[in-house]
Amino acid sequence: VTSMDLLHAKNHTRILDYLKQRGLQGSVKSSNHINNLHTSRENKTYSSSSVDLTLLLHASRGALPSLKVAVTKNPSSLNVLGPKGETLLHCASLNGHLDVAAFLVNDCHVDLNSKDDESHTPVCNAAHEGHVALLKFLALR
Repeated sequence: VTSMDLLHAKNHTRILDYLKQRGLQGSVKSSNHINNLHTSRENKTYSSSSVDLTLLLHASRGALPSLKVAVTKNPSSLNVLGPKGETLLHCASLNGHLDVAAFLVNDCHVDLNSKDDESHTPVCNAAHEGHVALLKFLALR
C-alpha cells in the first residue's frame, strides 16, 4: 500500500491534487523502484523511559518550547522511538504541528523518510490526517 493508495482510500482529493502538481503520481515510485514516501530505517531501538515518552508527548501535543529545551539538553533524544517505532517527527506530523516539524527538520535535521513499524513516514502521517500545510512543508524538503 502506497501513500497515494491511502490518500485515495481516505478521499483526500486536495492532497492528491497537490502531490500530482508536484509530480508525484501513481504508486509514487522512483526510477529505482523505491517508494519516495517510504524508505527504510535500520537499527531501531525502542524506548519506554519516562523521559523519552515525555519527548514524544511534547511532539504530539505541539509543545515546542518544552521540546526545544529537552533536545538542547540532550541532543541524542532526537533519536527516541515510541512503542510503534514512531519518531518525534512522526508524532508532530500525525497531529499537524507544523512549528514542531519545522524545528525538527530545519534546526535538528531529522530524517524525513524514517518509517515506523507500519512503514509510515511523517509525510504519510500528514497526508493521512489531512494536514495540508504540514504536507506542503514536508513535500518541499
